[in-house]
Amino acid sequence: MNSLPPQHRGAGSGMRATIMNVGTPLSTAIIFSLMVVGLNASMPAALYSGLVQNGVPAQIAHQVASAPPVGYLFAAFLGYNPLKTLIPANVLNSLPAQQAANITSRAFFPQLIDTAFHRGLVEVLIFSIIMCLIGAVASWVRGGKYIYHEDVRS
Repeated sequence: MNSLPPQHRGAGSGMRATIMNVGTPLSTAIIFSLMVVGLNASMPAALYSGLVQNGVPAQIAHQVASAPPVGYLFAAFLGYNPLKTLIPANVLNSLPAQQAANITSRAFFPQLIDTAFHRGLVEVLIFSIIMCLIGAVASWVRGGKYIYHEDVRS
């Protein structure tokens, strides 16, 4: 606030707070959107191939893999394996016990989506790096430190 005249520092502080309050949810929305785009690009293929390799019929695997990746993302954040409920019970019961236990285990789903999650995370981090570099350049271009001084004439 030292760069503003004293009578404008309240407004300057209010503007700074407003920009931060707008920027935080905006950046969160952008980051989650990029994460979903990254997941959407590789999640269906990863789910499909992992389920088919573990004995799930191709038609059921395709249905499960076609679900929106946002649900899978939040299931992963919550530590929940949604495959227990997305794959019909009769399909799980028709699989060998070892395969059914593997598919419904806590470790199977995270391992299945780790490559897709990594891809989304890389996209988010690249975007974040670019935005940090833009901010650094903008900060560098604005010049040195400026402190407002009033001319005091006696």
